[in-house]
Amino acid sequence: MLPASEAHQTLLNELAQTVQAQGGSASLFEATAVADDKEMIARFVSDRQREYQEFETRSQGLLDEVAKEIAAEKFTFAELEEVEDDLKKLEVWLAKIAVRDFFAGDALTTAQQQLGACALAVENFAANVYAADGIEE
Repeated sequence: MLPASEAHQTLLNELAQTVQAQGGSASLFEATAVADDKEMIARFVSDRQREYQEFETRSQGLLDEVAKEIAAEKFTFAELEEVEDDLKKLEVWLAKIAVRDFFAGDALTTAQQQLGACALAVENFAANVYAADGIEE
């Protein structure tokens, strides 16, 4: 069950062709909710909410890690690479969540703000690393 969209139609057609090419059978149906579709929407929203909560936990972990390294004055390029990698993972993950968030609301906006806070923290940490090494940015 997916909301109707051109992208979903293309994906499902490709999946059906793959199944058929391997000797299976596949049928696609377009359906209209007979009753109120609030329950379906609630299921989609609930699934994404769990992902956003996990994203919040992981992004807070990155912020805590950067704060810990700053407090310890551990301004090394190895630490910088680690936090930059973690930030990139968060960026990719949020993009994947957003694609599945068919009924986006405040949770997406909040997650984007959290990602922005993480990017700023990593940028500030990078400035400290470069300054500690005597490098002008």
